[in-house]
Amino acid sequence: MKSWLKISLLLCMFGFFREMRPSESYVTEYLAGDWRNLTSEQVQQEVYPIGTYAVLAQLVIIFLVTDLLRYKPIIVLSSITGIVLFVFLLWTRSLWELQLAQVFYGTFMAAEVAYYTYIYAKVARERYQVVTGHTRAAILAGKFLGGVLAQILVSSDAMSFRELHFISLATQLISLPIALMLPGVPRSFYFYAVKSQKDSSASEAKEEKPRFSLRNAGQLLWYHLVTSYTNPIVLMWSIWWSLAICGQGQVIAYIQFLWKHQAPNNQSNYNGGVEAAATLLGAAGAIIAGLLNSNAHRHFYMLINAICGCVLGGLLLVATLCNNVWISYVNYVIFCAVFYFIVTIAAAIVAENLVDDSFGLIFGINTLVALLLQSILVLIIVTDTGFGLPPKDQFIAANKVGSAFARCKRDKVAVNNKHNTMNSEATLLRAGQEMANSASSSPVSVSDTTSDATSLMDPYSNTDFYIGVGLAVSSCFFIGSSFIIKKKALLRLSRHGEVRAAAGGFGYLREWIWWAGLLTMGLGEAANFAAYAFAPASLVTPLGALSVIISAVMASKFLNEKLNLLGKIGCFLCIIGSTIIVIHSPKEKEIEDLQVLFEMLQDPVFILYVICIFGSSAFVACFVAPRHGHTNVCVYIFLCSGIGSLTVMSCKALGLAIRSTIANGSNVFGTWMPWFLIVDTVTFIAIQMNYLNKALDIFNTSIVTPVYYVMFTSLVITASAILLKEWNHMKFENILGDICGFLTVITAVFMLNAFKDVDITFSDVRGLMRPKMQRVSEYDEEVLVSSNLKERRYSYGSSDVFRKA
Repeated sequence: MKSWLKISLLLCMFGFFREMRPSESYVTEYLAGDWRNLTSEQVQQEVYPIGTYAVLAQLVIIFLVTDLLRYKPIIVLSSITGIVLFVFLLWTRSLWELQLAQVFYGTFMAAEVAYYTYIYAKVARERYQVVTGHTRAAILAGKFLGGVLAQILVSSDAMSFRELHFISLATQLISLPIALMLPGVPRSFYFYAVKSQKDSSASEAKEEKPRFSLRNAGQLLWYHLVTSYTNPIVLMWSIWWSLAICGQGQVIAYIQFLWKHQAPNNQSNYNGGVEAAATLLGAAGAIIAGLLNSNAHRHFYMLINAICGCVLGGLLLVATLCNNVWISYVNYVIFCAVFYFIVTIAAAIVAENLVDDSFGLIFGINTLVALLLQSILVLIIVTDTGFGLPPKDQFIAANKVGSAFARCKRDKVAVNNKHNTMNSEATLLRAGQEMANSASSSPVSVSDTTSDATSLMDPYSNTDFYIGVGLAVSSCFFIGSSFIIKKKALLRLSRHGEVRAAAGGFGYLREWIWWAGLLTMGLGEAANFAAYAFAPASLVTPLGALSVIISAVMASKFLNEKLNLLGKIGCFLCIIGSTIIVIHSPKEKEIEDLQVLFEMLQDPVFILYVICIFGSSAFVACFVAPRHGHTNVCVYIFLCSGIGSLTVMSCKALGLAIRSTIANGSNVFGTWMPWFLIVDTVTFIAIQMNYLNKALDIFNTSIVTPVYYVMFTSLVITASAILLKEWNHMKFENILGDICGFLTVITAVFMLNAFKDVDITFSDVRGLMRPKMQRVSEYDEEVLVSSNLKERRYSYGSSDVFRKA
């Protein structure tokens, strides 16, 4: 095995086991539980602040010692302190022992710097990106698996919160021998730096043997500091990055107290699943940000980051003011996705403007600034020395600070819009308060179900509505982005001469970019799936029009697919039409019993619809697709949409089963029906993916996405109306409005499809609006200029050539 590959494997194994700590999701529940007889206030005000101070105090020392000892000893120390930490958590009870454990926690967290900088000191420069990608994937896999494992063990009552710490202790024990197997590093960036010198007798450079030099280390440290922070780009984005990390660290450290306060019986049992979902969405956000050319458009992305900062503040405000833990869960997951998107952009801009080998130093200092700010924040709003605020008031206070900073950064980018910006944020805060107040005043009510499958149920509560809309909107961003990512993978595959997906090839399965696109789509579909459990399908599905805009804009930017003026108008009409559909669509009934839905599935009309979908899909796949699939975009899209309408109905039923299990405590998965729905859903999604890949491989993304949206939305609303009989209760004006909405969207799709090759711009439209004589004179002038150029070209060098022409 090659040396760099062996190092990458060992680092991946170490990072995976180090980060796979299932107890992390429930550490607050454990520390404030019956084992130690400590209250939540004691843990919050007297224990957790010690950990923040400990990381701050040790970070600078460990950074310098890491470079002095050349990385490996500090990585080993990280494993040892992790073991000591979990020994303290498992077998101590008093408050002072727990505070001592926080000191070891500070060492454990501060020693991360050795793991991240070991790569750049041991691996060749051309392998940096590959090895970094491997280690990041291993870390995310460990965090995700830890959250999923914790959720499964807690939900099944297989382990208590304390017993989860035994698994975390075991993973730290496994990481220790892996750390010992890492090869030593002969050089470092500062104390054992290597200089390349020119030999007088040879033209090639000769590398010196690493030697300890305190003077050279000081000079190089000072050079990197001055060179980096005198660059205004590095300074501005470093400040932004530090403030963002400070806010995120505060949220992660104290969000479990908020969940515990909001959860029924003050016990939050679903933290593991939420952390796993947040890890996946955060990874997707970072991947999307990594595809952007951030440094080339710094001012634009500063504005984007400022807006996203206000969105993060709004999410935290809504999560804080409401009394529903599920709203807090959803907002936290979205918070992580947006945060990792914007912080990756900031880190990329800083890294691209640094001198060589100063990455670790600058981000170490930025992290130190973030910890210093977080320590001040903790001292003021958490501890008894300051105000000692409860969890809700802490997040409100921190949110005001973060929102004020985001507003300042946004005003710096757009000074002329200062008053509008402040008004917009005030509106956002007021809207968040109104949403939270309505959510808290209208708790979710679970009514008794009836056996009559055609009777109307209770309307959706405000809480469910906001959750469903939020999940549906977030899913559009991921689904729209996934089209672009998968399209880039297919284009890359075709350049390598592989068999294309349209020809039946499956070479895209070996492309990591395609898997990134699939992961992004999976996250979007997961959010969409969850939305169907909280909101009616007739509302969730039309909101998919947002993915049309996202994919069309991103395709023109990243795939160089031209989106002309008519295409832009078509995208706008898609939004208008979908809005009309939402306003006038039939309002679905809320079903809270799986048995009621099972009776509805036996309706003869719905059975006939299913038979028609299966029959027409089989006919198109066998007879129409081989002849017209490569020339008509509607062929493969029909197969996706028809099967997709059945997928939505299966997801609706499966979401109902999961929600019933979580809310009512009745395990419906002991029957055959939920498992049948799982098999149906997986099968239908696999069929959709196959034909969607073929459509993307042949046609432009800006065409595939809106056509897919129209067909999919139409068939889903049709299936939902047939299954739930809403059309029987609609007024004439709603039916007419629904039809008008469909016609608007169909017109938009026609404009996108029929005129996609027409090169028309807004300037052409303005030219047509000028007087006719002016257009004729301009045309004659263009013809004259063109003929003169032609005459000059032919007469160059010989008059005989011109006479012949």
